[in-house]
Amino acid sequence: MSEPAENPAPESEPVPDTRRLPTGTDTAEPTVPAEPPMLKAAAQDPPEARLTPPRTRWAAIVWGLFFTGVSAIMLWILTGADRREAVTAWARATDAPTAVAIGLLAVGVLLLVAGVAALLRRMQRRGTR
Repeated sequence: MSEPAENPAPESEPVPDTRRLPTGTDTAEPTVPAEPPMLKAAAQDPPEARLTPPRTRWAAIVWGLFFTGVSAIMLWILTGADRREAVTAWARATDAPTAVAIGLLAVGVLLLVAGVAALLRRMQRRGTR
């Protein structure tokens, strides 16, 4: 049969915890710093630096409006059978120089939208200074 397990310490006497904590102390209670480092850093900032209003993310607004417009036009084209057939006929009738010109025009529109977003961001930066 099995041997009886060693008799643990009586329940009335607490067993001291002698394990060494990673901090190198022999105490079972961890030490807590008086003030967290985040609060020290926040207290060192000048008040005017902490009171700046949040920036408006103009690029997200401009690109969001652009892609909303493109998707609205595409949904309008795709929901009508006659419009789909008209776009298909136009695309098949387009020759190579016209396709290149349309591609260059599309790149120009993308650059224009990026420029508008950059212009709005610059205006916002000048307004906060």
